[in-house]
Amino acid sequence: MLHANYTLFNRANATLEAGDALGALEHYGRCRKVCQALGDTVLEVDVANSTGAVLISLKRWDEASTPLMAAIQQAWSLGYRFMLGHALWNLAEVRAQQKQPEVAAQLLGFSEHFWTTSFAALTDDDKGYLERIRQLCAVQLGESQTQLLWGQGSALSLREVVFLALQQTS
Repeated sequence: MLHANYTLFNRANATLEAGDALGALEHYGRCRKVCQALGDTVLEVDVANSTGAVLISLKRWDEASTPLMAAIQQAWSLGYRFMLGHALWNLAEVRAQQKQPEVAAQLLGFSEHFWTTSFAALTDDDKGYLERIRQLCAVQLGESQTQLLWGQGSALSLREVVFLALQQTS
């Protein structure tokens, strides 16, 4: 049964790659239910983050917040740092779009530092994403306040940033 669950997850990813975001959401929803039934908490984190990312691509900011916060909470409890990094990164865009630029700047300041010190150098696409969200924050806050909060975020501990992310509501 566990193998079938990964097949559902892969089907969702393939559906998304084919350009069918709504179809991918349906597959992720089915996969989430199977994860819960099987107690597959690790894949459930991946599914929650992927669901949030698809909702971001559809500009459904408020809906994206729920699965991303679930992914953060569960990844934190599991010590699943890799997916925690992804979910924090994704939640930052949601917060910026929800007019919470203070939180977004801190989340991305942390995420940039966390990713480069824990996993790998940022790709050009990653750098472009960071700049796009940084500019969105700067429009709302001003450049100097954005830079200040970004720096503060980079100095947060993992525990502090998880607390910050989970305290925010849409």
